[in-house]
Amino acid sequence: MLLSRLHATQRRAVRILFVCTGNVCRSPVAERLATAWTREKLLHSPEADIVQIDSAGMGATSGQPIDRHSAAALVDLGGDPAASCHASSRRR
Repeated sequence: MLLSRLHATQRRAVRILFVCTGNVCRSPVAERLATAWTREKLLHSPEADIVQIDSAGMGATSGQPIDRHSAAALVDLGGDPAASCHASSRRR
């Protein structure tokens, strides 16, 4: 199982950050798919609460929704574009 090598006393948060330019197309899709995969694989597992997945953009305008074409592609891939209502964020 993912993270099975960590002993209970060594558990640390696993943080995954997907980054693209505007945080409205690629990185939010990657974030949603990775989150769905992680939830499915770690369901009822003690590791489920230590994985944190996020997305950001290097030149993003904060607060923008996911692009409609990306949302449609996400649906085609089995993801949920409405989950936790995406709003773009900028990282430096």
